[in-house]
Amino acid sequence: MGGSVWAGSIILIFVKEVLAENESWWGYINAGSLGGAIAGGLAVYAIADRIKNSFQTSMIVSALLIGLLLLLFAYSSNGWLCLLYAFLAGPAYQLRGIIQKTAYQTCIPPALLPKSFSAFGTLAYMTYGISVVLLSGLADILGIKAVFAVTAVLYGLSAAIPLIKSKRQSASGTINLDG
Repeated sequence: MGGSVWAGSIILIFVKEVLAENESWWGYINAGSLGGAIAGGLAVYAIADRIKNSFQTSMIVSALLIGLLLLLFAYSSNGWLCLLYAFLAGPAYQLRGIIQKTAYQTCIPPALLPKSFSAFGTLAYMTYGISVVLLSGLADILGIKAVFAVTAVLYGLSAAIPLIKSKRQSASGTINLDG
């Protein structure tokens, strides 16, 4: 659901209502987000060896960073700052996505990967479409800032759940955060 917040229709509403700018800013923010994703892919490639043994920590940090940047984005009315936040979210999204795909590939037997990726892709697109509809409805009911705030909270929760689980399990001596 989180990536759906960057759908063109959601960003256009934000540009019009919060930034009070024309459609050019819709393009700038989309380009900034895309540029951040490209930079993020390159950055993750550069640090891959350093994060290969800390996937869970990297997932938690990226979720917290995404949540923070979404909140900053939601409550800024400065187009340039929003452009910066959209760009900076790219590396965090890439880190999270690459780790998820890597974990998925290592957990599924190679013979099942084609079918698994097909099913995963289908579910991902369905979830994206449903999320855009839900977020659009939420924007109509609560306003566009709330859409980004709710998404930020969801990312925060996605970081908190493994932390809470890890804390409970480490209290019983059964797990460490990355192993």
